Amino acid sequence: GIATSLKHFPGLGEVVTNTDFGAATDDDITADHPSLEPFRAGIEAGASSVMISSAVFTQLDPGVEGVFSQVIIS
Repeated sequence: GIATSLKHFPGLGEVVTNTDFGAATDDDITADHPSLEPFRAGIEAGASSVMISSAVFTQLDPGVEGVFSQVIIS
């Protein structure tokens, strides 16, 4: 009855703005950034869900919040 969720993909820890109170932007995360490795490992280990960050990741999908980005979600 317990599910595991990884959060906040692809790396909310890299932003300085709290997304509860404002728009956050990350200019560093790329598809091969080392901080994505824990997400890969968690998915391979069988995590049942991944929470997506609401920050904008300019190197992945500029101008689109992660939660609405087809690039990031897929």
